[in-house]
Amino acid sequence: MKRHRVGADPQARARKAIQILEEAILDVLYEGMENKEGMGPKGVTEKTGLSSGDYDGQHKYWLAFGFLSSLMAQGKVHKPERGHYELTEEELAKRRPDIQAPNY
Repeated sequence: MKRHRVGADPQARARKAIQILEEAILDVLYEGMENKEGMGPKGVTEKTGLSSGDYDGQHKYWLAFGFLSSLMAQGKVHKPERGHYELTEEELAKRRPDIQAPNY
């Protein structure tokens, strides 16, 4: 694991981590669309391991739900039906196999 120097900008590192998590979620949604599977917070949580903890079965998928909501606000994801999230056409075009994935 790469060590960060003391005083490294925690906000910059957090933004980078959020970008990486968002990309992972977008990849999961892309995979779901390729397999004709609907994908909601539960599916995203299961595929990424982003569990928010198990508080007696409640709030388990809130972290994934929060990321999905943020991606919707960014125009990268839309929700054609309840509990089903998909990439927007623009985002789908960016994920074609012939386009290089971002390097982090």
